[in-house]
Amino acid sequence: MQTVRCSISRCPSSACARVRVCAARAAIDASAQDILLTGRSEGFIVNRPDFGETIRRLVAFAEAGAHCFYAPGIKSIDDLATVVQELAKSIDDLATVVQELAATTSATNFDVLFG
Repeated sequence: MQTVRCSISRCPSSACARVRVCAARAAIDASAQDILLTGRSEGFIVNRPDFGETIRRLVAFAEAGAHCFYAPGIKSIDDLATVVQELAKSIDDLATVVQELAATTSATNFDVLFG
């Protein structure tokens, strides 16, 4: 799988970001290449720490076809767990990964991460 870096920046809303990720997904599909598409929400590192908007963007990226998700700057385990739980609602495979992780991770560590 190739890793191709491209930036979808200066989107004022999650709807705008979703449209751009959809376009990227369509271009990747048309290329017939095996390319990893990452949805990244940077609000916390560009002085717009709106947690709700971060989740809306990541869910929009999931619905648009991104393969993985990144929100740099999230600092608390509780916030990270919330992001994972919200994304799991949009991605069937993520729910499976979380279940597999639970089966192979000590209960203490899993509870810390995913409550």
